Parts: sequence; structure tokens; C-alpha cells
Amino acid sequence: MNKEIARKWYIFDGGRVSGPFNPAEVHKLITEGLDSESLVWDGLSPHWISILAWNLEHLEQFVSYDAWYFSVDGIQAGAFTLKELSDKIVNKEVPLHARFWTTGLIKWVTLSELPQVVEGANLLRRKVLRAPFVGDVEIKGMKSEIRVGATTLSEGGVGLTHLLQLGVGAKINLTIVSQLLSDSIKTRATILHQSGDLSSLKFEGLSNQSKRHILNYITDFNLKNEMNKAS
Repeated sequence: MNKEIARKWYIFDGGRVSGPFNPAEVHKLITEGLDSESLVWDGLSPHWISILAWNLEHLEQFVSYDAWYFSVDGIQAGAFTLKELSDKIVNKEVPLHARFWTTGLIKWVTLSELPQVVEGANLLRRKVLRAPFVGDVEIKGMKSEIRVGATTLSEGGVGLTHLLQLGVGAKINLTIVSQLLSDSIKTRATILHQSGDLSSLKFEGLSNQSKRHILNYITDFNLKNEMNKAS
């Protein structure tokens, strides 16, 4: 049995917790008008997530992407196929600050929230996306907890400054906290390189939820840069 289909979800709508529901049942509640401020939890993860984030993550299970719309300054256009929309973005017929909607979405969303559209438009070509980053990183598992700074962030790892010289190959548990992320990132990491005050670490076993938070930040950062270059 598909693990995702077997996974059960609980919904908090601000007044009560209901469930468990399978993904199809959650999607049905969304289409019937579930409050966009609701939260969802799988009974195992350390945090509830927004129903918007859940919907974006599971959209491919329920939507064929045959009809896409975009809105700029309140003016809507569509419907377009995903390829047509991607081509329009590539040809700069759709500004990067537009908002987008397709059947199954709870609300209009930004381009950075739609990795399938970004990928289709070939906007971000690097295999491993990385972006400058500002945040605090708590290092645990030592005699005393250590707090250092982050300089870069990618789905694969993080760049740190002022980390102790622990040596290449050392494994540490860390928590990344920043106002640039929608939630903290807790993971294990291996030191790949240390030179002076700078260290490069590779994530080990990063959760899908944490990957989504990181990719949303990096995609948003890169798209804003492309918008600034185009203006």
C-alpha cells in the first residue's frame, strides 16, 4: 500500500480537532470550504503545518493542472495549460510577481509556492539551489549548547561561521532558527569543510517538511533577484 495513502491526518480548524482523515478526505474538506487558517498534523511530526502548505504538497495527487490562471494587479487571465503558462513566464508575458491559481488551491499563491511551475519555466537551473542566509544555529550534544551564525542555506546543507574546529567528518545535531523561514529546521549534519571561521555542513536525514521550508525560501530569494534584474 502507498505509504502516503495510508497516512492519516488530523485537522485543527480553530475550534476543535477532527480526524483522522486520509489525504483524499482532507482534499475533499478543502474543496468544500475548509478555513484556510486551519492546521493539519499526521500524528507523528513534531509540528502542525498550515492547510495551505499541506495542499501545495499534495496537489499533484488530485489535480491534473489542465487549467491555470494568473492575476496581476487584480486583473485575471486564463485558463492555460501548465506548458502554456510556463511558456508565457519564459517569454516574460507573465511577471514574476503575479499570483496563480488552479483547481484544488485554497487561494491564489505566489510563484515561489509552485515548484512545478518554476521547474516547467526553467527559471532556476542550478541542480542544488543555494542562497545567502541569515539565522542562528544551535549546536546540541556537546558539554554546553553552542550558538553560531548561518551564512548560506541549501537543501543539501548549511554554511556556518564561528563554529568550533571539530574536524571534517564530525557529526552534530543542530537547529536553525530564522525569521526568513516559516519554521525552525532540526536535523543532523556532517562537517564537510572548515577553513578559518567558515564551515560547510551536509544535512543528514533532513525531513520533507524542512526541505519544503528551505526550498520555499531559496526559490523566493532567487525569484526576487530575477525580478530585480528584469526591472
